[in-house]
Amino acid sequence: MQLWANRSLTLFFVTHDIDEAVLLADHIIVIKGRPGHISQQFWIDLPRPRVRQDPEFQIWKERVLDALADQKLEARS
Repeated sequence: MQLWANRSLTLFFVTHDIDEAVLLADHIIVIKGRPGHISQQFWIDLPRPRVRQDPEFQIWKERVLDALADQKLEARS
C-alpha cells in the first residue's frame, strides 16, 4: 500500500485471497472457464485505509464470494 500511495502506480495482482483482494483493490475481476474469460467485475468504492471488520468490507467480500460460488456451480453442471 505504501508503494502504491507514494508513487501513484498502477498495480496488477493475482490472488485467490478474497480478503486481500477487497483490502487492496479498486477493481476486482473474476475469471472463469477454459479458456478463461471475465465472469464478473467489481469496482470497490470503500475509503482507505480499509478495515476487515467494517460491515461494508464484509458486504464486498460476500459479493465476490457469491460470484465464485456461482462459478463453482456452473462447473459442476
